[in-house]
Amino acid sequence: MREDELESWFDFVGLVFSKAQNRSYFVRHWQADPHRNINGIFVCTRNSEIVGTLRVFHREVYIAGKNRKMGGLGEVSTHKEFRRRGIASKLLKMALCYMEENGMEISMLSGDQSIYTGVGYKKIECAFLRTVVSIDKPSPQGPYNITKTKFTDLSAIQKEQIQSIYNANLKYGGLVRTPEYWESWVAAELALCEHTYLIEHSGKVLAFLHFTLENPRTLSIKEFDILPEIFEDTTERKNFLVDSLSQVLAGLQGDCAGEYTLVAPAVLGPFGKVQEDFKYEGMQILFLKGCSEAEEAAMSKFLKESWNGSAIDSF
Repeated sequence: MREDELESWFDFVGLVFSKAQNRSYFVRHWQADPHRNINGIFVCTRNSEIVGTLRVFHREVYIAGKNRKMGGLGEVSTHKEFRRRGIASKLLKMALCYMEENGMEISMLSGDQSIYTGVGYKKIECAFLRTVVSIDKPSPQGPYNITKTKFTDLSAIQKEQIQSIYNANLKYGGLVRTPEYWESWVAAELALCEHTYLIEHSGKVLAFLHFTLENPRTLSIKEFDILPEIFEDTTERKNFLVDSLSQVLAGLQGDCAGEYTLVAPAVLGPFGKVQEDFKYEGMQILFLKGCSEAEEAAMSKFLKESWNGSAIDSF
């Protein structure tokens, strides 16, 4: 696609996805992406009008012991009057060639449509949390200081500590974030996040938490990371999160005791083995040329057991 077609492209995806997202969502995801590449947007046109498209997001992820170049697939869409004509399949095949030419090892997306399995994607069951927790009246805050903040208001030292915590948790898997990505994409997404909190002790950041209240009893956790050396045990990490939420909710709602639904990516590390109240959802992953069978097996196992993706990085 050409640069001069971007405005028309924003109009198209904003229209096709209007029930889920508006035009500004796609504008933001383009402008705030430091790794954006116009050559990664593929379109099908009829009489100079876009009737189908998809976008390849240039990313790097940590999976099974190493960083890997990844092509994230998004904005896959066809105008309703032109569906079932093979447009999306042709665009997918073009995108796969593009990803291989750009040295990407894998491609990832969220979605269950058979069109993806038809070109080689495999569904991987990975841990996405949806569970009910009981939150009691907050205990005395103790040594931890929980402060509501904005990413743009953080000091350089605080940002450095947050990025260090995030990188330490990459052993569970996740997107590799460059400094430019933090200052552009992450900052843009967190600007829309209703609640951002730092959890500190003696001036040192121990954890950070981003969430939205979908309703008074449903918490959508966008991201939660904690210094691994503090709570390596999964149950302790979950308890720390729940206790932190009780402190926050008490300040927001007063009487916060009761049951809450937590909705989140795998925010607590590799908890799939030790918890029974999780709903597992899938992602689609395609291993591109160059991956051995052993590497494919190792990555599949890692994604099923340890993937620690963040809603902040969704595309």
